Amino acid sequence: MPESTRIEYKRELNHNLEKEAIADELHINQSAVIKHLNTSKEKGVLERIGGTRGYWKVINIRRLNAN
Repeated sequence: MPESTRIEYKRELNHNLEKEAIADELHINQSAVIKHLNTSKEKGVLERIGGTRGYWKVINIRRLNAN
């Protein structure tokens, strides 16, 4: 499963996961997590709910692997 899909799946299960926890669990750098989250946001997979104390909501994980 591609890293981006794994990250979004974990976000879907628990939208309060922090980048640090995701990086540790997937054994990747935090910068890689940020890159995958930004890509997912650009593809319309994620939506930010709230401000800095908000969370990321998975909108459509199927868009992640499209083009």
